[in-house]
Amino acid sequence: MEQIKKLIEDSSRKITKAGADDLQTLAQLHSNFQDISQAVASLEDLAGNQIEAAQEASGAAADVIQSLIMREIEDTGSALENIRATVETLRELVGGSSDELGDSDYDSLPVAPEVIELPENVDEGIFKEFLSNQPHVLANLEAAILTAESDCTSDNCGLVKAILHNMKGETGLLGLDTIAAKCHDAETLIAEMPGEFPGEQLLATKDWLLQAINQLSGVKVSSSDSCEPEVSVPKVKAAVVTPEPAKVKEAPELAKESIEDLVIAESDIPLVNDFINESLEHLESAENNLLAIEENPHDKEMINAIFRAFHTIKGVAGFLNLKQIGSLAHVAENLLDLARKDELALKGTCVDVVFEAIDVTKHLLAMLSEAVEQNHAVPGYDKLDSLMERIKVCATGQNEQTPRLGELLVEEGVPRKDVNEALRQQRWEKPEKKVGEILVEKELVSPEMLEDTIKKQSLLKTKENDSQQRASGADTRKMATESTVKVSTGRLDSLINMVGELVIAESMVSQDITDHAETNQRLARNIRHLDKTIRDLQELSMSMRMVPVQGVFQKMARLVRDLSRKANKDVDFIMTGADTELDRNVVEAIADPLVHMIRNSVDHGIESPDIRLKAGKRATGTVELKAFHQGGNIVIEIRDDGKGLDREKILAKALDHGIIKEGQELTDSEVFNLIFHAGLSTAEKITDVSGRGVGMDVVRKNIESLRGRVDIDSKVGKGTVFSIRLPLTLAVIDGQVVTVGGEAFIIPTISIEQSLQPGADQISTMQGGKGELVKVRDSLLPVVRLHNLFNIETEMTEVCSGLVVVVADGNDRCCLLVDSLLGQQQVVIKSLGEFLGSIRGVSGGAIMGDGNVSLILDVPGLIKLSSREELCEMV
Repeated sequence: MEQIKKLIEDSSRKITKAGADDLQTLAQLHSNFQDISQAVASLEDLAGNQIEAAQEASGAAADVIQSLIMREIEDTGSALENIRATVETLRELVGGSSDELGDSDYDSLPVAPEVIELPENVDEGIFKEFLSNQPHVLANLEAAILTAESDCTSDNCGLVKAILHNMKGETGLLGLDTIAAKCHDAETLIAEMPGEFPGEQLLATKDWLLQAINQLSGVKVSSSDSCEPEVSVPKVKAAVVTPEPAKVKEAPELAKESIEDLVIAESDIPLVNDFINESLEHLESAENNLLAIEENPHDKEMINAIFRAFHTIKGVAGFLNLKQIGSLAHVAENLLDLARKDELALKGTCVDVVFEAIDVTKHLLAMLSEAVEQNHAVPGYDKLDSLMERIKVCATGQNEQTPRLGELLVEEGVPRKDVNEALRQQRWEKPEKKVGEILVEKELVSPEMLEDTIKKQSLLKTKENDSQQRASGADTRKMATESTVKVSTGRLDSLINMVGELVIAESMVSQDITDHAETNQRLARNIRHLDKTIRDLQELSMSMRMVPVQGVFQKMARLVRDLSRKANKDVDFIMTGADTELDRNVVEAIADPLVHMIRNSVDHGIESPDIRLKAGKRATGTVELKAFHQGGNIVIEIRDDGKGLDREKILAKALDHGIIKEGQELTDSEVFNLIFHAGLSTAEKITDVSGRGVGMDVVRKNIESLRGRVDIDSKVGKGTVFSIRLPLTLAVIDGQVVTVGGEAFIIPTISIEQSLQPGADQISTMQGGKGELVKVRDSLLPVVRLHNLFNIETEMTEVCSGLVVVVADGNDRCCLLVDSLLGQQQVVIKSLGEFLGSIRGVSGGAIMGDGNVSLILDVPGLIKLSSREELCEMV
């Protein structure tokens, strides 16, 4: 009878926290009800009808649970309520007590847990990160409970539930079932509260959780050389299971419903979105480390980092019931686990399948994100099984160590049966002799062959040792990490805009009180201090938008790897200046142009190995991606040592397309810039990589939209250099303020070459006196009259009486006629908005210190405008 009562009370506790997706708890409940059904048959204290009723009730409950596990019941909530009612019925039938620990009896709980079961194979990095976050989480929980207790609104109660729900999920993933169950009970208490908020019980729960975290903080998790977890527990009971070496854990089989559409519950959408963002970060880091591992397969630090990435993804995916992502991460984790235990070398095909696992996981995350955004089910991915099977096959491979002498002799042509016989004799009959000596005595191997094979084995062993030494030295590359806080891009952009408005307001106030500051030294000092503080704040806020270009550069490394393999070329990718910082918006926009340019360097620029050898080059080509600061801008260079651009071939293609005219003389730079015209490609054949001439025109348009420019330098047979010059930020610009009539305009200083007042001998006319040219350093440059372009009245109508500002965009130049130069100033760029739309020669506006708006001139647009006939008609 006591055993049955214990089973009933255990079932009561489990059913209070069980959910329809908690398969482990449901399986335990199924076993309990089966045991109850068998045990009541032998009871002598119950009448026959009571035994029959207890058996029928427990059997029916077991059947319902089995249907829940098999996903055969749609109304899971009603099914779980029926099982709870069955437990109460069994209590009444067998005389059990309901006064034992239940759902709401929190006062009877101990203040601190006595025993916490530590997970069997806890990951050190994840475990430490969890512990470091909990003091902050529990502090937020306490504050949320106190707020909800004083103001019991749905939002305040929901915040408490959300914190408990997240903590339950994290502890469940780590295997801390005791803490997860406690969080679940507290969630249930809030959901089923009769009216008054249970603040006292929840605060007691918070204290209980704090005690549990403090106990866990005393658990030391360390990794030995074999990377097997070792746990020293001063206060906490823990069970550690050491896995058998070289044994691959089987991934859970994908159930039939896992390849069908998966519906995301509305309550899980915030968790799913967080999971997608964090998983993409993990995959990005794993991909970068995997690229480095190709150079050094024995780098334990990087292997562990990749392992942790998949381990984390697997855990959270399992919690959210994302079976496809979880299963793929599990088999990838198994493969990486063998590599970090030195039971498998992570190179060759093993690296390829891990790369493919990263790509497929990204694809699955994209499908998940689309399903959440469009509120539809997540479709299954039918190619997953084949990938998982290939990963499992790689995981069964043997460790690639220095081959034995016998294996090398077999490769040289010695029959394997002779080698095996020699091994048998060496082990049982002639232990004093070596296998090679036995084979020489039998004249199966010549002394010369044996000597050459021993040298080969020694050479292979030396290479293996060198590789291991490089791996052991990898610890010196550990980088210090900084504490970071995630901020939404919307908030960050709002902050930048508000700081820009603050700068403008400060400039206006300073200008209004300039006269008073001249007579009041204290006021002048305070204004200078305010100006310096606001400028520092502006620089700091702008730096918050600055991010390293490393993320984009790492994607290019993967791109070169894949393209070179597809094109059957050997290419070394060199990346320098990846820590150079650039505005976040610029970094995002530069990714596509870089993809096109890198693709062209690999496909068009780098020759095949046989052609390179014939030309006296190394068989392996080189593509270098470099970033550096220069003159207040950032320069990104893509350099290759390929065949270079063929001037004559480009000219011939341009003639065929009607881009240039027969006999037109062009400089090398002008010829090279022709490749940016749409449809112009010098590829001899179209491939799935490039060749249709639809990429480079997109490159130029994208770069110009960022107020940047691209230059080309190439030599036949030597290679090509693409130089992209970009502003550091799109929010602030350094400009030269000029006046035309009574209006002020801003010219970006990056585009200004010089300013001068030309003499009469420097001015030439064309087209019947309509067009004007100014001779500047032996070059005739067209003049753009800004007062005509913007319909402004001014007395400076003659070129000789005004000033001309020489501006350039790449190799193209022109002169802007202005009245005067006011000085240089840093201004905050403001969009003109959809109402004004696109205005010729204008890229934006800026609010000046006097409160007026000045237009920022679009230099590339003005240069293009200077060559049109309509501009000549304005003169």
